[in-house]
Amino acid sequence: MNNINYEGVEEFDLATYCEDAYLNYATYVIKDRVLPYIGDGLKPVQRRIIYTMAIEGINSKEKKKKSAYTVGQVLGRFHPHGDSACYESLVIMAQDFSYRYPLIGGQGNFGELFNPKGFAAMRYTEAYLSPYAKSLLNELNAGNVDFQPNYNGDEKEPIYLPSLLPNIILNGTTGIAVGMATDIPPHNVNEVVDACCLLIDKPTSSLEEVMEHIKGPDYPTGAEITNSFHELYEIYKTGRGTIRQRAVWHQEKDQIIITQLPAQAATNLIPKIAELIQNKKTPQIEDIRDDSSESEVRVVLQLKSSRVDTQALMQQLFVQTDLEKTQRVNLNMIGLNDKPAVKGLVEILSEWIEFRKTIVRRRYEYRLEKVAKELARIEGFLIAFNNLDQVISIVRNHEKPKEELMQSFALTEEQAVAILDLRIRNLAKLEEESLKKQKETLLKEQTQINNLLASKTKFNNQIKKELLVAKEEFGNPRISTLIEREAAKPAEINEEITQEDVTVVISKQGWIRCGKGHEVNLNNLSYRNGDSFAQELKCKNTDNIYFVDSTGRSYNILANDLPSMRGYGESITAFIKLPDQASIKGMFVAQEQQFVLLTSTSGDGFLTEVENLKSKSKSGKNIFTLKDQAQLLAPIVLDPNFNSNQQSGIFECLVITNTGRCVKFETNEIPARAKGSGVKLINISTKNFADNSEYLKFVFIVNRDNSLQIKNGNRKSSISANDLNRVKGTRGNKGRDIIKGLTENSVISIK
Repeated sequence: MNNINYEGVEEFDLATYCEDAYLNYATYVIKDRVLPYIGDGLKPVQRRIIYTMAIEGINSKEKKKKSAYTVGQVLGRFHPHGDSACYESLVIMAQDFSYRYPLIGGQGNFGELFNPKGFAAMRYTEAYLSPYAKSLLNELNAGNVDFQPNYNGDEKEPIYLPSLLPNIILNGTTGIAVGMATDIPPHNVNEVVDACCLLIDKPTSSLEEVMEHIKGPDYPTGAEITNSFHELYEIYKTGRGTIRQRAVWHQEKDQIIITQLPAQAATNLIPKIAELIQNKKTPQIEDIRDDSSESEVRVVLQLKSSRVDTQALMQQLFVQTDLEKTQRVNLNMIGLNDKPAVKGLVEILSEWIEFRKTIVRRRYEYRLEKVAKELARIEGFLIAFNNLDQVISIVRNHEKPKEELMQSFALTEEQAVAILDLRIRNLAKLEEESLKKQKETLLKEQTQINNLLASKTKFNNQIKKELLVAKEEFGNPRISTLIEREAAKPAEINEEITQEDVTVVISKQGWIRCGKGHEVNLNNLSYRNGDSFAQELKCKNTDNIYFVDSTGRSYNILANDLPSMRGYGESITAFIKLPDQASIKGMFVAQEQQFVLLTSTSGDGFLTEVENLKSKSKSGKNIFTLKDQAQLLAPIVLDPNFNSNQQSGIFECLVITNTGRCVKFETNEIPARAKGSGVKLINISTKNFADNSEYLKFVFIVNRDNSLQIKNGNRKSSISANDLNRVKGTRGNKGRDIIKGLTENSVISIK
């Protein structure tokens, strides 16, 4: 509760004060900064820019003025905020790739499609109101708009502009307020006017009927809108959703020509495609260049061959770049009730029509007042004409001629003042016939206006007539075509890749890179601080590389998609989605029918065919269900000749714990599974594994002639094939302690 203390300081409860203060701030941002008003479709800063330019007479190319002058006038008179934000608002309203129907014309650098933020400073550019701005301003002085004091009370500014067209959805807008945002896409004048006429004639029209006229948004940059009718229907019904846009392209011999782009897609498009080319992710493309002019978009993709499957290539580009882009729709605006709300299409148009009816009615009522005053003035002149000598005598001889005229001829004060405002010479020149004609014309106009206001049909027809005139003046064909398509998905285009040898290197922290050939000098590679070499893989660029992580998940990446050897490469997480704290335990290339041995630190494992590890998801697939605290070890790819059912002793499995306990057994004792938790390869007690005193550390596929080489720091030792054969047993037994002195950094290899 508020109160004044003895020091004269007003005290507040902090929670209540903060809540009220933030609510006031949020309300201000929502209503006075971000959300547009449904009537004129403008935010306050936009409205103030347009109004300032109108009253300053900057309304044609011949009367243009420096943008700095305009911004200064706006800030000084109506909008006490930052100059850069105000200028950017002005610039956007002048960009024909940002606004479907620009409100401002500009001379100088106002940015361009591929660099919209690259506009020149306001001291270098000049601006003026565009012809379309007339639709917002033509009726400004017709008594149909409410005004309010500006921020310091020196002037008045319109609360809204008397928009002739539903600019709220013609140009659309975007903005983020406090706790809410708005994303209104632009539409076509012809379609919107036709829909308005439908709703004027039939206010109960359904959304389906309205959508017979408004097919969908119409973006200034064109591009295809690929949503289905049902998707667009739901967007227009709820006021929320997502529009999918796709670039328009065609092929010319060995070139792909892109001629239309999704909205706000051009900024990073060319650098992104260039990056894909550089990283060999689009080997079919040789080069990219921008041949665009001020009037048209022309992005050229130079292909390596005219035989490239361009459909598959473009599918890939749609997925990997903004050539296909989604646009959020959130039809949030300030309504006629002065409250923010998300509205459906029919509600928006119906509410705007009510706004327009109010504007037109007030315009005619204002005109009626003017006509009535003019009729009264003419009636006074007629009285003066019929009593000219007496009127002149009163004017010349009486100290208070106004009161005498009013009393002598039963005139109103306005009539008497009008007569007195005429010079004697002009008073003598009054012509009765001319006055009667003016009176007749005004009476006729008065009757017409009264009849129009009294007739709902005539009134509605007048609004429709004005809409159709505006449609004729500002309408143009639709730019964005509507073609229902599914969202782009990656296409199989491997057959277009020229096969070549590559070497893939991954670091311990998961940074991966790929270089041409099999002669890569690993000593020349650099790593990030704290990182180092982990594994090298020699393969073909057309090979699928399989990865397994420490949590038991598997992944696969096309070698050709990997980044070049330049720098540190890229993190593996750019290609696959690893679980938290997971790390890559190994990578390999193999035929889909080959077997791979998967093992865990708990001493479990199983065989699986490589095809079981294949995943279409970036998140991979769970292949090995691990026990608590267990981690997957590096996978072992078996010889293509291995058969899980064969009884030969050629392929034997040797497993070694961190304590040096070993067991060797026939590999075909290990079952083959698609996925699972595995079977015991060596018996490690639950207690020892739980306290981390013993765990499986090394796994090898060997034959009877293989021996072991052991390296502990600078000390080396070996175990002969005969000694190894003495630990041969069956899968799952305890084995024997034959290796002494193993440490965390010990390295064991097969010879």
